[in-house]
Amino acid sequence: QNVTITGMSSGSVYLTKYDNCSGLEWVAKGVPLTPNGTITCTSMNVGTSSGFVMMTGRYSGQVTFTSAVTPALTSVCASSSTISGAGIYIAIYDYSGCLKSVQTILNNATYTHVSSHITQSRALFPTGTQNRVHVAINETTTTANKVQVFAFVVNASGFLSGAWTAPISSSGTAVVNDIGSFKNTVAVTGTFQRDVAWNTSPIFASGATGVNEAIVLSLNEVAAISQPNSIAMLTKGFDHDLGTSTSSGTGVNVFSSNDIVMTGFYTGTPASTFGTT
Repeated sequence: QNVTITGMSSGSVYLTKYDNCSGLEWVAKGVPLTPNGTITCTSMNVGTSSGFVMMTGRYSGQVTFTSAVTPALTSVCASSSTISGAGIYIAIYDYSGCLKSVQTILNNATYTHVSSHITQSRALFPTGTQNRVHVAINETTTTANKVQVFAFVVNASGFLSGAWTAPISSSGTAVVNDIGSFKNTVAVTGTFQRDVAWNTSPIFASGATGVNEAIVLSLNEVAAISQPNSIAMLTKGFDHDLGTSTSSGTGVNVFSSNDIVMTGFYTGTPASTFGTT
């Protein structure tokens, strides 16, 4: 049986779950309450240890998220949430489609929010385990690009608390296209130009001006503290082009503490081979 959902002409977002036979189980949505309200969804993730499905994107105005509706047109629970303002949101659902929380994690009027990318993992620390959520956010102005990575702890009720945040910067282009994690290892991939700095600390400074380069940055969280200094290791680029070709990392996944896979595209003939810089 099908489910029909309504929304606003300015755009609405939805989250659906199917069984392994392609049968629809439920549909949830986020809808602006006013015609000038907007909402997008640029990434989602299923947490196998947390038990939550999370979606993230940008919103402006007043937006309401509702719990899921089944093909029998019954709501899985009565939970809903309305947020107002403008920024990046994270909407958290359990596997049954019941909305647990919606939280705004960034609202910066100076920058225009472009996209956000989300991942979940169960991190291991000397003090115990935590279900961690990591979000990489792209922002832009007419003169600059900005990338920020946020780390949160999600509790059993589906609410987030901040762990740390750090910027990734470049004197040229800085765009993140994906983020992945496994236990304490987090990796981001995207496109950068010439130099890259993590939390204001330079990683490398080489490459031709104006040439886009695909790289993967990985870090290892070693302490359950609320500071970016919990990052103990940061590896350098995956593919570093010194010629006239351009490249971009578009997808990344971490499937063990030491194994990272990425995908991307390039044009022309790279001046260097795949490898670390």
